[in-house]
Amino acid sequence: MKKQATPYIGVSCVREKDEINTKEICDLMDVSLERKVMIGTASSLKTIGGLPVNKSERSAFMSELPTLFTDHPLAFNIIHHNAKGRELETLGEQLKLLSEFAGPNLHGFQLNIFDQDINIIRDVREFNPKLKFILNVGQNTLISCNNDPEIMSAYFNILYKDMIDYALLDLSGVLGKLIEPERLKPFIEHLSKDCPWLSLCIAGRLGPDNLNLIAPLLRDFPNIPIDAETALRDPETDKLSADRVRRYMRNSQAIIKNLGLFHPNSPIGHDFDIGGEG
Repeated sequence: MKKQATPYIGVSCVREKDEINTKEICDLMDVSLERKVMIGTASSLKTIGGLPVNKSERSAFMSELPTLFTDHPLAFNIIHHNAKGRELETLGEQLKLLSEFAGPNLHGFQLNIFDQDINIIRDVREFNPKLKFILNVGQNTLISCNNDPEIMSAYFNILYKDMIDYALLDLSGVLGKLIEPERLKPFIEHLSKDCPWLSLCIAGRLGPDNLNLIAPLLRDFPNIPIDAETALRDPETDKLSADRVRRYMRNSQAIIKNLGLFHPNSPIGHDFDIGGEG
């Protein structure tokens, strides 16, 4: 049976010009927790072509990729690729081009794409076998599965077994809505039991001040990766806030330690601040 992929704590939509760089983010991770730091940046056909995009502070142009991704040993460098409509006709070529241009520090792709053609993933895997794939599971997938965890388990086993490594459960549909742990739990329970080859991730406006919401899920599913984006950003500039990223990394690791999900020699303490910006 395929081994589950390494768990991570994710910081998404990073740019070179952010006030905290990718190596600094990775340095915040305690190696004894046996998690990676997912460094994610958004891309699309427009960023490949150097064209203007919405929320430009969250998308890296292709020219940034070789220097954006650090070779830090705890880094898990992922391109979050978006495509729709006719853009899907050349998706395989887009992913291969990004893979080549990003260089050896790229570890994989997160596909923010509904109903992905498995043959494209297979083709890109053959092109670069080291790549990992994360499939973003949002509202469209929920609707196609009738909001039924059992149907979703069958969906993954039939379509994606051995082709993807992670499924990101963001039931807000990447709309930046707050995570709903009780709504996620039955999906995690069924997928964990029926798809033991698949690593599950959770997201939903997570940030330094609300990580207590996911403590019950981490207690029940200790290896589940987490990801954050919107709540790590400065609301005025939309750039990553160094303060928010540092507190998010510190607080998430402290919760893991408090739950006992760590190597006993971990130097991280029991104090974590769930309160304000201070």
